[in-house]
Amino acid sequence: MNQIKIRYNIFIALFAFSVMYAYANGDPVVKYSSINRVANPEPLSISEIRILHEQVNISHVDGYNCFDITYKFKNESDKDFPEIHYGFPIDYLVADEQEVYQLADDYYTESMYEVGWCDNLIKDVRFKFNGKDLSFQSARESVREAGFVVETYDDGEYVDSIPTDAVNRRWYYTQFSMKPHSEATFNVRYKVYANSNTGLYTADNDFSLFSRANEKPDEYILNHPMPYRYFASQFTILYDFTPARHFGNGRSYVLDVAIDLSNLTNPWIKPDDDLLIYTPRLERSYYIAAQDIKPINLTVYHSDNRSKNEVERIIRPFIISDSGYNVKTDGDFMEIDFAEPTFVSDIACEIDTMQVTSIQTVVTLADGREERYIHKSQNYSGDQIRSPVLLTITDLNHDGMRWDKQGLICTNHTGDFDNDLFKVKNIRLIFNRVPSTSSRQPFGNLRILDARFTKP
Repeated sequence: MNQIKIRYNIFIALFAFSVMYAYANGDPVVKYSSINRVANPEPLSISEIRILHEQVNISHVDGYNCFDITYKFKNESDKDFPEIHYGFPIDYLVADEQEVYQLADDYYTESMYEVGWCDNLIKDVRFKFNGKDLSFQSARESVREAGFVVETYDDGEYVDSIPTDAVNRRWYYTQFSMKPHSEATFNVRYKVYANSNTGLYTADNDFSLFSRANEKPDEYILNHPMPYRYFASQFTILYDFTPARHFGNGRSYVLDVAIDLSNLTNPWIKPDDDLLIYTPRLERSYYIAAQDIKPINLTVYHSDNRSKNEVERIIRPFIISDSGYNVKTDGDFMEIDFAEPTFVSDIACEIDTMQVTSIQTVVTLADGREERYIHKSQNYSGDQIRSPVLLTITDLNHDGMRWDKQGLICTNHTGDFDNDLFKVKNIRLIFNRVPSTSSRQPFGNLRILDARFTKP
């Protein structure tokens, strides 16, 4: 493919149209909207202040899209603006919010989406005006937008509406002023969680070398460990430019966009159904009216890093202090006894995978119930995390959805992971080894993890 066609396809993808139609990043708003921190503000047009330039820099670090946006404003009038109320919207996907499943209406999809809010979704927000930090507040709630793709078959005889991924928008409010005929720079920085709709609930079950299963052959257990979100191999970038007509009557201005993917391993974008394009950096410059620019809705694919050093770096913030439990070991047996009932998502452990074929696991919960699993070795693929091995103890998808004894009614308990249904009192592990192997203890360097996205 020649260079011209590659460049054309890259920027078709970069500005693929979003399912949301909304205000610009960002807008002057009426004072009521700012003071009351409404979820969907009323814009206020200021024709005297014009946008001269907008620079949008985007990168991706540890599951977050990192935005650094700088505007250059000019007051082209004799009018003084001592108090401009400014609203800035941030769009985010919704799959990991509060880790609560809510199935939409009467249809069931393979990817179950969750609805709610937590502070980890959008973080490190910062506003600066002429180099000085501005105070800001966020809306008390988000605006949820979703849509449907309508497909017709057999010359219009059949119509099918397919739900699209839901996107939420959270507004942030600040204030600044501009003197007559003055110019100013306005900078916004923030990080938005980007792995929400990929990986965690649609990924391969065999995430770790030892995959959790039920001891009973007729009962199937899903095995989507919580840390999977930190090893996702794709993410979506959302950014809406339209319509900046609320400044300067929507006149054209210079827009520069740079998306830096150079820190990712083998980053690819997919402009259409037939083509994947490798590109570590996307750049484009425009002179255009903002209402003519389509929003960025771009999916990026890359190779996730499951090396030992990277796994250790990722799990480090989630390690529970060892002062809260005691460990007893005897040959191929390990018992973990908690002083107080504790939520546990995973166990990280160095295991001699050449000797251990499976691990029998008994989890005693705070209400006295026992859950029995077997962690089976998955030796047929080299993609799993092998060191340290991650053993799933509590899984959102399986353990949060409980069926009655007849398997007829499913009760959703994922809204409260701190009740006795999920808190663990004791964990026993029996390491089943290959016969006639070394008598040396086949495990060590135990770490207990609470890898919830939202912690109490």
